[in-house]
Amino acid sequence: MKVLVVEDDTITRFMMTEMCDELGYSADTAANGKQCLDLIEKDPSAFDVILMDIHMPEMSGLDVSNEIREAESDPPKNLPIFAVTADEAWHDEKRCKSVGFTGVIPKPVSISALTDVLDAYSS
Repeated sequence: MKVLVVEDDTITRFMMTEMCDELGYSADTAANGKQCLDLIEKDPSAFDVILMDIHMPEMSGLDVSNEIREAESDPPKNLPIFAVTADEAWHDEKRCKSVGFTGVIPKPVSISALTDVLDAYSS
């Protein structure tokens, strides 16, 4: 399974990638929403799950997720996209799902929360 970690904070991006690796999942990274969309456009079926920071410069995770959800083809239209955020206003699963995210992983990201999400979507 291939995971795309979209995170503007270098340390958080590194830690999430390391956790994915420790769990046996391959992870690529994007430092912002534009890079994420470029990777998805280049190969829509390259990733099985996206872990998306909500608050990023240039394009928010919500804006990027909306663009993916509006895609004409699947993938990427129905890729699982998990909001990853320290913003407690976004820790509500219902709120995240109502705007197009598959779910939410609160920061700081725990290995158990990441395990639950990735194991649920591994084939």
